[in-house]
Amino acid sequence: MKHSHLLDYIAIPPNKESTVYLLLKLESFAIESAERKNLNLSLILDRSGSMAGTKLDYTKKASRSLVDHLVGKDIFSLVIYDDTVQTLISPQQAKNKNNIRRTIDSIYSGGMTNLSGGWLEGLGHIDKFLDKEKINRALLLTDGLANQGIVEHDKLKEIAGKWREKGISTTTLGFGSGFNEDLLAGMADAGGGSFYFIENPDDAPKVFKEELGDLTTLVAQNMKVTAHCDSTVSIHKQLNEYPKIDLTTWDFGDMFADEFKSMLFELKIQPQPAGETKIMDITINYDQIYPQVEKKSITFAVNIVVDEKKAADCGRDEEVIQEYMLLESALQKQKAIDYADQGDYARSIACFKDMSAMLASSPCATPQMQAEQCELDEYVREMEEKSYSPGLRKKAMYKKFAAQRSKEVYKKKK
Repeated sequence: MKHSHLLDYIAIPPNKESTVYLLLKLESFAIESAERKNLNLSLILDRSGSMAGTKLDYTKKASRSLVDHLVGKDIFSLVIYDDTVQTLISPQQAKNKNNIRRTIDSIYSGGMTNLSGGWLEGLGHIDKFLDKEKINRALLLTDGLANQGIVEHDKLKEIAGKWREKGISTTTLGFGSGFNEDLLAGMADAGGGSFYFIENPDDAPKVFKEELGDLTTLVAQNMKVTAHCDSTVSIHKQLNEYPKIDLTTWDFGDMFADEFKSMLFELKIQPQPAGETKIMDITINYDQIYPQVEKKSITFAVNIVVDEKKAADCGRDEEVIQEYMLLESALQKQKAIDYADQGDYARSIACFKDMSAMLASSPCATPQMQAEQCELDEYVREMEEKSYSPGLRKKAMYKKFAAQRSKEVYKKKK
């Protein structure tokens, strides 16, 4: 695991309060797919009436593709749910793929959406074969709302967190425009998995392929970042909004092979004398999965130069600026969504426009920032032409989640 960090300003003036942004960067190594860990996987599919037709057809196609990439030592189970819950394949080694495919083909649409019942059934199957040497994950797909069983959002997120503590993570996949993206994103965040928005049926195979690709290249999990600040330094904000474990520690999730992840801090530094000073120590603790399972810990210091001339001469780091602007855009999307949910479309559009203007006026015009600006402008056009649609809300929420977790849409960031 390679680690590094950048400050937007490499130097600050002495005897003045300063605001500095610290970008923590982690990069994992590549591994051969043949060296992957085995899976303990439960696929939990919504087959309620609204899934009938193209949605269910593509979901079955994506599920068959997922099965094609399993190996004999992987443990697989299949649960379907509508107003009732049914286990079609009890947890077993994925040796008879033809039988699994035929079972998937037999799924047909039904009634209501007992999301919690299907999910808990799948988690129970994984628990029967829970093994720290395997990757234990539930894949929960739905196109609707949790309207039977446990329906309270906070309770479902709490359950996801408890199962994660036990070693079983949850990835959620929302299909179409009828699901609750706040719930699915929250469950994935608490459950240590990913959240996907499948806008169109033909996106389903791509999403399943990405998720399986991640799972088969897991190299570290249960990552935690702890920042011990000097007494004259405080963390004003952690812009990715990773879940906070305590006052100084954040849950950094899992890491896959050949992946880049980052975390951005806004620091307030009290007046410092001239020289070089340490502003904090950062410790990263995680469970290494590859090449062998063991606990790992990295600690390093972050220093800054305190010098009048160097502070005046140094420019801001472009990579840190880009990360700040993209994460600020993610936060503005949430504000815009909140305004639109309240019916205040004018203020929602203003949020998108203001953020677009900030990106346009930035001295650091990277391709990623230009793409973000185009996306915001498209949201404005959609809202002005069609008003506020469920699809727009889901797309904005999904892009926000992806940006804050250093993920690109349907493609890992290299």
